[in-house]
Amino acid sequence: MTEQVIIVPGLGGSAHAWNPLARSLDAVVVDRLEQDGLPTLEDEVAHVRAEAGRDPLIVAHSMGAFTAEAYARRHPVAGLVLVDPSVTQGETEGYDAARRTFSLTRTVLNGIGKTGAPKLLGPAVWRASNRLAARRRLPAGDRKGAAKDYGDVRSTVSAAADLIAYRAQAAELQRMRKYSLVSPEAPVVVLSAQGWGKEDRHARKWAAWHQDLAKLFPEGQTEKVKGSGHLMHIDRPDMVEWAVRRVRARSLGTSL
Repeated sequence: MTEQVIIVPGLGGSAHAWNPLARSLDAVVVDRLEQDGLPTLEDEVAHVRAEAGRDPLIVAHSMGAFTAEAYARRHPVAGLVLVDPSVTQGETEGYDAARRTFSLTRTVLNGIGKTGAPKLLGPAVWRASNRLAARRRLPAGDRKGAAKDYGDVRSTVSAAADLIAYRAQAAELQRMRKYSLVSPEAPVVVLSAQGWGKEDRHARKWAAWHQDLAKLFPEGQTEKVKGSGHLMHIDRPDMVEWAVRRVRARSLGTSL
């Protein structure tokens, strides 16, 4: 029986942007744009838990890697594929200040939403950001669906919630690492993008951070991915698919 594949998008990520890969992997994409409050890491884990079957294989992008790792420290998994993941950098922030900031931000954004501006500007901002972070384009239907997501002020509020919660979630994950272990049998592949406009020294630093992340897991490995921006699921979906096959093979004790 093949384990369920769960995809966790990154900060403010649209599920539509993952649709081509989800179809290929027969995966379930967790819609992170539907949240309304400031999400703690435990909230995110519960959100994935509601979608996941037994021992899922989790594919997580960017900030979504915080959730994937936390999930694996709370529940059994078949393995993790971390796609150009965010890394923690010694954060110590708590959620109290973040909640106060988010409360004000949500009020302001909802006020702007009443003017109709998000419907006009949101899709354009999404397209511009994708041109900066990816070299390729989504199929037209999925691109239209993702752009439409950002025409809804609720998506803007959700993305803002992620951004404001980022450092507090990183700090929560760092604390979790001190007392909670990932199953030593769970294979983990960290895919590190090496082609999104960084200078060579920055690319080396990014790769080093990802290597350090992989070392946190007994069965962790890093794979550098050339020709990809941060949105690797758009630029190099073939490498994400390869990593899923790799994790499955290692989980079954076979070679790829």
